[in-house]
Amino acid sequence: MRKSKATSASWCRSHPGRVLGICIALAGFGLPPAFATDIQDHSGVGILTDFRQGDEQVRKIFDGTAVINEIGSRASQFARRDSTRYALVAFPVRGNIKPERIGEPYCRGQLLTPEQTVFEENISQQVNDKLVSKSLFKAWRSKGQIVNSKVLTRRIPDKDFAVSFCRVQEADVKGIPVTLTASDIRAARVTVADATFTSGQFKAAARRYHDLYEDDGDATLLMKEVISLLESGDLDAGFARDEVLHSYLKDIEDLDLLERYENAMSKAVIAYMTVPSPITKITTP
Repeated sequence: MRKSKATSASWCRSHPGRVLGICIALAGFGLPPAFATDIQDHSGVGILTDFRQGDEQVRKIFDGTAVINEIGSRASQFARRDSTRYALVAFPVRGNIKPERIGEPYCRGQLLTPEQTVFEENISQQVNDKLVSKSLFKAWRSKGQIVNSKVLTRRIPDKDFAVSFCRVQEADVKGIPVTLTASDIRAARVTVADATFTSGQFKAAARRYHDLYEDDGDATLLMKEVISLLESGDLDAGFARDEVLHSYLKDIEDLDLLERYENAMSKAVIAYMTVPSPITKITTP
């Protein structure tokens, strides 16, 4: 998802009245008093809540909206006002990492809360595999674009946390899909199966390739299933599925895949031939 940004200084200059309190707070000229003495909850929720309550402008923007407690001690809040979207996030910062590297993409991501809510609901209704769901969501985040967004990020003094505030006009959120197609789901299933194979989980990969092949009869997926079975050491199952594959070999044009198949089959045959035969004990009456 392509995103353009503007500096905090340029944003503050272009909004001298409406968000003066926000600019002052985030630019470090005077953080809300809550930061100095009143923070009791050191989680992201506590940091975000105290920041919001400590600045009147911020409080007005996010009044009536929910604070979301997220993993990793993070917290976020989203609001729509007129034709503008706003997001406020709090997150831990450790070591020498610049808070902008975390806060800017995190905050911009929250600007897509309306689309994300619909898309996640569609995923939950159509997909029950967590790995496939994660793959779908990752692919979704790369689509569409947010242009002309503004982000301000500041570290909280004496705390291992930072806060980012961002905004974008509704018209500058473009091409964000919320629907989910069968081809999207299939592509995600293949991606997960390939990743499972690459990580050496050959039995799990074989099961995923098998299910995919049963759905649409793609011979390349059957070949990947055979390779996975052979790599897993289940030679009997691999040879059995290879019998099915033989009639489809002429349809496979992926030379790299064919080479992987030939190598796996060659190693499997050698391994099979070197396994000692069981000794049958002969008894005489």
